[in-house]
Amino acid sequence: MLATNPNPALPACPQGISAVKAIALGAAQGQRIYTITPAVYAPAATDTVTKALDSVSAALTTDELQALNQQVEVDRKNPKTVAAEFLKSKGLI
Repeated sequence: MLATNPNPALPACPQGISAVKAIALGAAQGQRIYTITPAVYAPAATDTVTKALDSVSAALTTDELQALNQQVEVDRKNPKTVAAEFLKSKGLI
């Protein structure tokens, strides 16, 4: 997402904003931020893989996904730890 430079002392040019800020702006406007769509390389899509993805997709809501992203991006927690805690909390591992 790009925004114009709010500082008139600087040249007019696009300026990037963080993903967290973009999510907050979108959420404040009532925008749906995430659509969870698992994608798998076709030869790897075994019944085991498909069942595992279906279980995670059923347990993962938009609000939970945003909270998990915040733990990683804002709180700087280890992504593997955050994922493992989520899966354990849902009884998936």
